[in-house]
Amino acid sequence: MPQQPPKATKLADLFSLKGKVVIITGASGPKGMGIEAARGCAEMGADVAITYSSRKEGAEKNVEELTKDYGVKAKAYKCNVGDFADVERFVNEVLKDFGKVDAFIANAGATANSGVVDGSPQDWDKGHGSFVVTASISGHIANYPQEQTSYNVAKAGCIHMARSLANEWRDFARVNSISPGYIDTGLSDFIDAKTQELWRSMIPMGRNGLAQELKGAYVYLICFTPVASIMGVTKTTHQAGSGAQPKAGDTVTIEYTGFLKDTSKPDNKGTKFDSSVGRGDFVVTIGVGQVIKGWDEGVTQMKVGEKATLDISSDYGYGAKGFPGHIPPNSDLIFDVELKNVKA
Repeated sequence: MPQQPPKATKLADLFSLKGKVVIITGASGPKGMGIEAARGCAEMGADVAITYSSRKEGAEKNVEELTKDYGVKAKAYKCNVGDFADVERFVNEVLKDFGKVDAFIANAGATANSGVVDGSPQDWDKGHGSFVVTASISGHIANYPQEQTSYNVAKAGCIHMARSLANEWRDFARVNSISPGYIDTGLSDFIDAKTQELWRSMIPMGRNGLAQELKGAYVYLICFTPVASIMGVTKTTHQAGSGAQPKAGDTVTIEYTGFLKDTSKPDNKGTKFDSSVGRGDFVVTIGVGQVIKGWDEGVTQMKVGEKATLDISSDYGYGAKGFPGHIPPNSDLIFDVELKNVKA
């Protein structure tokens, strides 16, 4: 059964998570992506269940903060996301304590989704859900100079798992992934200063990102109204934006370059088929059918000033027909995009 479009029209209602229950795995740290996602969800009214592996004290402190600062119900659970039985136990405990699960943010590991849906779509007959996987830019490129093949492969698996589940669960859930770059969470503090400086030299904005800069992306993707149709587009942010975020019907000014996706390339960028660079900025109205679906969905996740790469599957691009002379049938696409302006 097709998922229904949103009924809300006011922005505050579109992004409200009141009455929703969100699970966030890996949220026991003081400044990581997990706790920032939890803060964002709680700020918008959601009750939250967070997990920890060994940092019980940190998780309980975060629960105290979430409850006090946002007035929501919050609880921490010990969970080994690599153990199917333990994840199943954890989810059943959440269902018992909260009565339901509306959204799941898999931040602790690729197997964190185990047990959420163990059967047919009919098992979710109470409503629709949203599932967000924390992937990484490492799932798109081979990082330098560190040697981390297993990590890169695992994150690439997260990205493709999200795409596959977006198709498999399309009748009852939305599935998306987020691919952060280098984020100051404390987990990489052991890396020597020279290597960390090399990382920063390769980042256009000259610094690592902050986890708090991602909480808006998590909230945006799990919201049940403004993004009811978003699935299967992966956005990798290279430079954060601080301006307006476009919505359907807004006119945007963009600079872009498009490539055929080629997974044999380190950055997945194959043949360049189009670019506005040197030709003049591209001005288009979003959400009215003027551009491919992947653009409508990807650009509405950006803010003015942001530079990002959109990894768009064929179904959200030109599909089986392709674009004669430029894009072969069933081609996945890569777009480097800079959002310069938004006009309502």
